[in-house]
Amino acid sequence: MSNGKERMSLFRTTARAAVLLGAVGALVAPAASYAAPAAVSGYFTDDGVRIRSQPNPFDPNNVVGLGYRGHSVTVYCLFNADANGNFYQLRDNTTGVSGYSSIAYTHANGDVSYCPNGSG
Repeated sequence: MSNGKERMSLFRTTARAAVLLGAVGALVAPAASYAAPAAVSGYFTDDGVRIRSQPNPFDPNNVVGLGYRGHSVTVYCLFNADANGNFYQLRDNTTGVSGYSSIAYTHANGDVSYCPNGSG
């Protein structure tokens, strides 16, 4: 008889654990299903647009490349640098250089979401 009680107790413990794990999984699932914003195509609106390693226009040492009219870009997100202006995080498809460029000299062909690490 004790064997039947042990099985029933094991069944209840297993059932409780499954319910608990299901509840924990439901709480974790939304965070695990985060999808990065969709990238959009674009282009530079001027010649010699600075592509920077960081969204800071005052550091002359963070320029990693230059963009020109006719270069296509992939715009990933918008970074709000407060008093330093707004920057797109992008990749110059013509040169392969990735970084940040001022939105004043870059056109995005669609809506751009804020960068996860940028303010919005």
